Amino acid sequence: MPKSQLPLILSTVLLSLPVVSSRASAQDAIPAAPAAPAEPVAASPGAPVPVTPPGAPSPAVKKGSGPALGLSPDAPGQGGAAVLAPSEAVPTTEEAAPSGEWKFDVTGYFRAPLRMSWGPPTTPAPGGGNAGTQYRTPPLVPDANYIDWRYTNSFVGPWTELNFHYGNDRVKSTIQIASYNLTDSGYRRLESNLGINEAFLTLTYPEFINENGRLTVLAGGFTNRYGAAGRYDAGKYETYLFGRTHIVGETGTLDYDWNDLTFEVEEGFGGKLEPIPFYGPPEGAAANGGNANEDLPTWEPYPGIVPQESTFVDHLHFGVVYKKELIIGLHYINVFANDDERAGSYTGTPWGGNAPGARLATDPHPNITIYGVDAKLIGGVLGEGYLGISHLAAMNAMYIADAIEVLHSFGGWQLHDNYFGPPGTNQPVTGEITSVEGQYSFSFGQLFHYPQAFWGDGPDLIATVFGMYNHIHSPSSGGTPLNPLAHKDADGSGHIDKLKFGAELLYVPLPWLGLGGRFDAVKPDLDDSTQSFSVISPRIIFRTAFVTHEQIMLQYSHYSYGSSYVPGNSLGGSQFPYNSQLGGSQLGVDKNAAQIAAIIWF
Repeated sequence: MPKSQLPLILSTVLLSLPVVSSRASAQDAIPAAPAAPAEPVAASPGAPVPVTPPGAPSPAVKKGSGPALGLSPDAPGQGGAAVLAPSEAVPTTEEAAPSGEWKFDVTGYFRAPLRMSWGPPTTPAPGGGNAGTQYRTPPLVPDANYIDWRYTNSFVGPWTELNFHYGNDRVKSTIQIASYNLTDSGYRRLESNLGINEAFLTLTYPEFINENGRLTVLAGGFTNRYGAAGRYDAGKYETYLFGRTHIVGETGTLDYDWNDLTFEVEEGFGGKLEPIPFYGPPEGAAANGGNANEDLPTWEPYPGIVPQESTFVDHLHFGVVYKKELIIGLHYINVFANDDERAGSYTGTPWGGNAPGARLATDPHPNITIYGVDAKLIGGVLGEGYLGISHLAAMNAMYIADAIEVLHSFGGWQLHDNYFGPPGTNQPVTGEITSVEGQYSFSFGQLFHYPQAFWGDGPDLIATVFGMYNHIHSPSSGGTPLNPLAHKDADGSGHIDKLKFGAELLYVPLPWLGLGGRFDAVKPDLDDSTQSFSVISPRIIFRTAFVTHEQIMLQYSHYSYGSSYVPGNSLGGSQFPYNSQLGGSQLGVDKNAAQIAAIIWF
């Protein structure tokens, strides 16, 4: 049996089983996910909950709680900017009585940042005059673009979402509206206003096998996220080691308690509703006096340099949770397409007469396969940690639509621009990426109060270290690597090694004040130090009290660059040009930048 059919067969079996009774998704790190009728809910960005006061007896923790294989679809979509302490994350809450009453509620998240940088002009002023210091927003720095591997999440972009829920303990509907732009303070950027971003149903069965076995089924348009380094979000780099799905389909989660262990299995299948329209490759349009992919209607996003094909995703995951504090997970995600008939028909005829840019029927079918293992710790006084390793194998993946988001890349053309060739060019997205990501946070406040409970109700010092390494292997073509940027190996193939790492320290001396800073080192090519840069970012955080969900963050950042970040040189001027289709500046030259960010979840 082909391995790609296993998740589909499992999903059919799960959905055909009789409706018994259920618990909410195992992803209860964010309690906005449907919860077991009699199960305590962990504090989260999803919804504020009553906290057990320090020294008060804690209610018994019910079965099935603890870390999960992925983030809940109800968790904020872009929550990586929040500065969370381990001490803030795990207060025990009162049990909610089982209820079949239908209820309506709203959860949400937003961040609204002013991001700016300043420095000298990048080109000579006309007439040789002194133009003085230039002030820029968005900032002209290399790590502020979410779909660039160099993104550090230190400078965050705007994001707003509202989640409307209606249902009871057994079934819940969710509709999400979202945007990654603020219209009034920005401009009416239509493609960034996402409208009805997600819509899905959650069915819960708390005693599917017996009192220890639970099943959750989600169906509709929603996102699953695997390989998230943070407890509530994607971690300090706000990316996913295994992938985030962007599809309509279903996901089934079955978990079973046995003594101190909880066994979890999760599967899913779905696809994109429709690929982004394609109007022809840039070189063909230029011959006719225009560039089809850059002269798009303002309401349509950039489709890439070749047409996207109808894309589908199946995925399967296994996990074991120990004492609700540690989970070890195995992950498999398969992304595939075979729609070259449609992809070549933009000329108005079936198959497009082998239209320029379209895949030929004789070419390999587009495919991305991702698998690996990770571990996540939520250990109280031990801190919070994540460590994972993934392997991504791509075959002719330039034609894959953004049904999958992985390692800062949506779909095939962004994988190309980050790992398989110079941005904006057209090399086959064929090769392999092996990645390792780690993150660890430690609260000295929890250590000093141990064994007494500490919910962040006093001064704290939180230290975090994090990093990610990627090894890209490019196969040989005629004795040279497919990727022209790769370093040639003895067998004619090529490699690129990428590394970024950093540390963050936050001191909270007063209930309303946090003082700290962050350091990032980014090395896009370990064989070429001229592409490297580093950033040091002191910051001040204002809140109203401990364990609250709002932040106002003031940050200054100073950059130190390698020699490639010089305007007009061969690397900085061509490999990382300004490209409005990619969401902003990719050439980093300003050494000073700052941001004022308002962040809240509810």
